[in-house]
Amino acid sequence: MAINDLLIRRRTRATLFFSTALVEPALALVSLLPFILRKELHASIYWIALFTSLKQGSVVLSYFWNRRLSPEKELIQHNLLLTGLLGYIPFFFFPFCTNAPALIVLSAFYMVFSKALLPGWLEMLKLNLDEGERKRLFSLSSSIGYLIGILVGIFSALWFKSENALWQFPFAIAGALGIVSVVLQFKLPLNVGPRTFSPVGFKETLKGSFSLLRRDRDYALFQLVFMLGGMGLMMMIPSSAVFWADRLHLTYVQICMGKMLVAALGYIAASLIWSRRLSRQSILFSTSVTCLAFALFALAMFGSLAAFPLIYVSFFFYGVGQAGSHVVWHLSGSIFSGEEKDSRPYSNLNAFFLGVRGLVVPFVSAAVTYYWGDTSAMVAGLILSLAAALIPPLALSKNRPKKQVIA
Repeated sequence: MAINDLLIRRRTRATLFFSTALVEPALALVSLLPFILRKELHASIYWIALFTSLKQGSVVLSYFWNRRLSPEKELIQHNLLLTGLLGYIPFFFFPFCTNAPALIVLSAFYMVFSKALLPGWLEMLKLNLDEGERKRLFSLSSSIGYLIGILVGIFSALWFKSENALWQFPFAIAGALGIVSVVLQFKLPLNVGPRTFSPVGFKETLKGSFSLLRRDRDYALFQLVFMLGGMGLMMMIPSSAVFWADRLHLTYVQICMGKMLVAALGYIAASLIWSRRLSRQSILFSTSVTCLAFALFALAMFGSLAAFPLIYVSFFFYGVGQAGSHVVWHLSGSIFSGEEKDSRPYSNLNAFFLGVRGLVVPFVSAAVTYYWGDTSAMVAGLILSLAAALIPPLALSKNRPKKQVIA
């Protein structure tokens, strides 16, 4: 039995690394779509806001989808396979996409079902790996993913530089790689014994998740900080596409170099800090640093109007913020739940709040951009990010319990 557990752990590590590498091209290319909508398809700010809203609000739909997820290993794996196929097959239709509505519809499938994959995949990792190893490997795999993102950025920059190249074609390749990743996860054996599970309705699920906020003050504070920081970022994302395309007139090569190369370097550098310098800090402190990085992202972007190279500094800080956001958001469920509890109520509540702000804030950003300009929306996002960054130090200074740590 011990030998079997060891083999499962080894295969889990390999699957985690390979699947992270295989899904990164889709993640990297989808991050360019707001810019493509503006530059290539001449979409209005409201189309960009709709895309941003769907990207975040898709988590709400994935919340409903994941209610049917069962701890029985066969059902977890089959649910993951079906979800993954629904998420990546639409990429094969991108070469035929020539307008903003079609692009947004196809992207919505990916955004919904890629989010729906996460709770089941994280539960599989929790079953096969202990907490310390899971956190360490998750952080390492994220860095590997961003290294792959650098290669995708170089390829994309060279591809878009060609005058006769179709921007849609790399998305089809990314879809094929994503399907391979899903198959690898589906084939992964699970170290799980028989467990009973009774599906509950949406109201009961949501009520149980919200009860966590009353029982755990640290988790409630974490949700407050992450909500404010997320709102700040949502204010900045739609307006930043207008800023890059209309004010700075970035080329495809410049946006690929910034979002996929420089941001990836920021991500990797921040991941090293997270694993070495912040390993003994509370998750609230890590969330504070994440929000501060997004505030610096906005400040550097404003500075690029006077000194253009600062735009790459802003992308670097964006990568730093993404590193923190990625680790904190994905691991907060298992951190607050502990080893003996089901992490999915925490993960589902994270997803619910992410979806709620994603459905509302991008349209607020669009309205502010439409009436007062893209810089006004960026300033609002900057203020929210700074507020979120300041709350954890003030709370931790009162010597509140620091039960949760992030490795």
